Amino acid sequence: MNDARSSRREVHSVSDTLADAEHEIEHLHRGMHSRTLIGQAQGILMERLGVDAEQAIDYLRRVSSHSNRKLLDIAKDIAETRKLPTLD
Repeated sequence: MNDARSSRREVHSVSDTLADAEHEIEHLHRGMHSRTLIGQAQGILMERLGVDAEQAIDYLRRVSSHSNRKLLDIAKDIAETRKLPTLD
């Protein structure tokens, strides 16, 4: 009887570990996708504005702050449309 209980606990533990690993993989995948979009927007800004990488990120941060939008959303817009947002 104790063996059955112990086996069930082990199965639950393995199941929890697997669920945690799947969650972490999904989190990392989203992070990689986000970084790719930001990198694309950064490259577009560097080319269009003639700035370096740090200045491009600073530009994204300023637009994000002034527009009250997430930096990732702004980067996605830039990457998809190739249009630069303005700092109104």
